[in-house]
Amino acid sequence: MASEDADRLMRPSYVLAMDKPGREGWTWSSLTRVQQILRVFAKHGFGSLVEQIAFDRSGSSSLGLTYRHDAAVWGRRFVQVLAELGPTYVKLGQALSTRTDVLPETFTEPLATLRSQVPTVPFQAVLDQIEGGLGAPALRRFASIDPTPLAAASIAQVHRATTPDGDDVVIKVHRPGIATQIDQDLELLRLLADQVERRIEEASRFEPRALVDRFGEELMAELDVAREAAAAKRFRSVVADHAHVPEIIDALTGPGVITMRYLPGTPITHVEEPAERRRLARALLSSFVHQMLVGGIFHADAHPGNVVCAEDGRLGYYDLGSVGEVPEDLRDRIFEVLSAATRRDVEALAEAVLGMVEARADVDRKAFGRDVAELVDEVRRRPLGEIAMADAIERVLSIVRTHDLRVRPQDLQLIRGLATLDGVLRELDPDLEPLSAALPDLVRATVRARSWGPAWALVRSLVRGWWARWFGRRQLAG
Repeated sequence: MASEDADRLMRPSYVLAMDKPGREGWTWSSLTRVQQILRVFAKHGFGSLVEQIAFDRSGSSSLGLTYRHDAAVWGRRFVQVLAELGPTYVKLGQALSTRTDVLPETFTEPLATLRSQVPTVPFQAVLDQIEGGLGAPALRRFASIDPTPLAAASIAQVHRATTPDGDDVVIKVHRPGIATQIDQDLELLRLLADQVERRIEEASRFEPRALVDRFGEELMAELDVAREAAAAKRFRSVVADHAHVPEIIDALTGPGVITMRYLPGTPITHVEEPAERRRLARALLSSFVHQMLVGGIFHADAHPGNVVCAEDGRLGYYDLGSVGEVPEDLRDRIFEVLSAATRRDVEALAEAVLGMVEARADVDRKAFGRDVAELVDEVRRRPLGEIAMADAIERVLSIVRTHDLRVRPQDLQLIRGLATLDGVLRELDPDLEPLSAALPDLVRATVRARSWGPAWALVRSLVRGWWARWFGRRQLAG
């Protein structure tokens, strides 16, 4: 859209025309922020959409985004909008990148590339944050703090330090004012979601307000220091037999500040030896299955910067700000899906998948079953090891989306965690067959859970795979 149109959309009279159900009014700071948001959307070509959301009085509208460009262009432009709007919106884009049950690939694929590029916080501001969180000047609580950050993200910044006792530690410090900024941004996102839900019929079925509410819950949870510390301790106990998690130092942890022992290691994707990369890929896959199906908790943001190869060769996990829960009922549903899939029982698989989504009362179960049967027939023609995990998840979610179903909000972190895991595994070992490689760990998990039916089905699948590989090698040798 032309710049003069973007300027027109910034006028207070237009912004104030937006419906505000249940709200007393706007503060000037909120009004200014909305003007900034509208201008960014308009600048990147979304001006007509903004007018539909904020100003059109004719009732429900359609998205109308294809009049000049195809859908792929709009996906890329949406990424540019979120990157320019700042940390909250970058986080929103990262969350939306796994919502293949509600968004097409033309949006989710560009969103998956979104990374938060934020400036580092000045060191004096870091010291002030530490003093505010721990109740004493930072250089009284620590013998030294490295002014150069180890990492800087949208919510926090990490610095190496030493304690008065000489221990090497790292300090994770929230960015100044981040809680207030996120709270304000979430309120505006809720307002905009309300507008979208009422005014754009095509988008209302995606329940934008519910998406924003769930996103807000997860984002605010990342700011909860006590929750992160408790999650780190629990996660550490779950993976203690095969991985390292830095110990939280309670005496040096407070609002906006978490201190943990320094865990040296190499980011797993920086390891160069091919054989070692393959070993790490299998170790990471095995660890995730154990976390998910045995421990009932998993690292929901295990990107390469958060997983290292420690000095003893074991995995090391950083940053437990985002963890997911897998309660027993979800584990039972996963076992049902695994059992039905390995038995290739189409009817049972369809029912198991329906049990993992928010199914409408009027869902056409026969049509859903036919789509699942078509997927199973396709899978049946290929060895299990040739099926990419991300592709399998995407195919199931595409069926869910086709039938206007929704993934349960509490299960979204698991989908994001699996998507992140798949990306790391592909980078470490492009030849890894995750579904096949995970079978022994899945068998162990089902046995430990005393889910004998799924365990037996998985054992049969595992034996068939071993036999096929052995027989194949025998044929080649002959």
